[in-house]
Amino acid sequence: MKTNFSLIALLLFAALLAGCGSRARVSELRSESQSVELGDARSVRVEISFGAGDLQVTGGTEKLLEADFTYNVAELKPEVEYTDGTLALRQPESKGLPDLRGIADFRNEWALRLNEQVPMDLRVEMGGGGSNLKLADLSLTRLDVRLGAGTSMIDLNSGWTHDLDVTIDAGAGDLTVRLPGDVGVRVEVDRGPTAIDAPGLTQDGNIYTNPAYGVSAVTVHVAIESGIGRINLEVDEHTQAQAALQELLDQQVEMQNIPGMVMAERLADGTVIWDTSGYTSPSGTERWSANTASNIASVTKTFTAVVVMQLVEEGKLSLDDTVDTWFPEQPAGDRITVRMLLSHTSGLADYQTVFGMDPEKWTKDWAPEDLIAVANEAGPVDEPGSRRAHYANTNYFLLGLIIEKVTGNSWAHEVESRIIEPLDLKDTAIAKDGRRNEGVVSGYLKTPDGYLSSLEMPWYPHASTAWAAGGMVSSASDLMTFASALFDGRLVSKETLAVMAQPVGTGGGRAWGLGGGIIEVAGRTAFGMGGDSVDYHAFFIGILDSKLVVTALVNAGDGEVIAPSLAALKYISQPMDSK
Repeated sequence: MKTNFSLIALLLFAALLAGCGSRARVSELRSESQSVELGDARSVRVEISFGAGDLQVTGGTEKLLEADFTYNVAELKPEVEYTDGTLALRQPESKGLPDLRGIADFRNEWALRLNEQVPMDLRVEMGGGGSNLKLADLSLTRLDVRLGAGTSMIDLNSGWTHDLDVTIDAGAGDLTVRLPGDVGVRVEVDRGPTAIDAPGLTQDGNIYTNPAYGVSAVTVHVAIESGIGRINLEVDEHTQAQAALQELLDQQVEMQNIPGMVMAERLADGTVIWDTSGYTSPSGTERWSANTASNIASVTKTFTAVVVMQLVEEGKLSLDDTVDTWFPEQPAGDRITVRMLLSHTSGLADYQTVFGMDPEKWTKDWAPEDLIAVANEAGPVDEPGSRRAHYANTNYFLLGLIIEKVTGNSWAHEVESRIIEPLDLKDTAIAKDGRRNEGVVSGYLKTPDGYLSSLEMPWYPHASTAWAAGGMVSSASDLMTFASALFDGRLVSKETLAVMAQPVGTGGGRAWGLGGGIIEVAGRTAFGMGGDSVDYHAFFIGILDSKLVVTALVNAGDGEVIAPSLAALKYISQPMDSK
């Protein structure tokens, strides 16, 4: 049977306190400082034996030790000794001390600062009280901690450059261990009656590992002998979010039965993380990356809307300008405004609906004006300005032409010069004439005979059928850069974004603003846009007045990115302690 050394030590210590006389008394508060020079030592062993009170250990000194001691029992004066590379700090033997457990005024506090550069074998033994061991900045070669009763925290969240062995006897109090995310972590817990919380870690029996375990060249091995109390194994917020993202993607790829998916998240502090699951093709030969370029389809509409809103900010057009300003022959052009085009409330038909499944129409090289004419010939689907939004790509073809009329440049030039180039979007481009861009991952459509690549589809839509409504390619990383710039006020002002995120019409089960949809996530307003084609899906969404953004891509026709993206956004919008 294993023996809990610290618990027994604590009980013996308490018994000694209770059984001794009253030769010592709580007296005046004493504060003293001591320091120890490092000397020529190339490595050291530090032994800390602390009976009762509050202990804090950190880095932060060029000496071997700088210590502040505060106590109000004279017999608790600490003993400090440094000999032959071993530094020992001890609380005096408990013999002769009074029973201090019920005395509210009893104080015994050690604040120890250790050298961060010298390799250090550290041993800490606690009797009772609280301990806060901030060890992430130390150059530990080994750590051995034996705890008694009380609340303890051990911070190991550091970018360790070598393997580290840690043993912890948890004693009888609550223990929190903060673990790194950038290097591998393996925690083995000798289970007792202790409850264990380990969010962000993968559990296999009594073994807990972080996402970097088995991948990183460095591993922190932690062995914990549980006692009585709760053990909290904490990873930093980024690691926890990374683990949750990987789990979400793995679940989605398996549940949707698709080759793969990529997603990026910007967390509350502005940190961007990304992850993937699966591959870019059914053959499983190449994995997704944050820079894998894919068709973003209707997410293009937000790029077009940003250019329009920039022109509004520049005073070159107004949201209330009517289409007949530039196109006098447009039916109902005197009643259709720029705002209506942006929000799909113009009442115009969608030329793609007219196309149906006719491959000759989809594969033809069209001029934008001719596709608008197709929609006009079909007739309106509603009155201009109706609160009912009717999603139509025709709206954004007209906006693309308006951009060209106002600026005297092509729509592509304006998108490139105003968005792609300033943001250095290396994976983002306008779809070239024909079927697809060079270097863009192929899309796949599931058939009864397996997956069919977009390269093998004779009826794959010509790029001209998408243009300003859906003719762009990008990556999860570039979409994150674009969306972050939009929410941060670097593409348009935050006041303008607030206008874009105001609902104008409702259709298809969602509220439409200017260039995207509006939804409530975790009680906050979110703005985003999705893109869907026969074999690609893309999505971005972010919460206004925050850093929280999610982008996702998939290249399978039966894939779906909106629901998992919303789940991811809801997760990262919650406080860490509620996850």
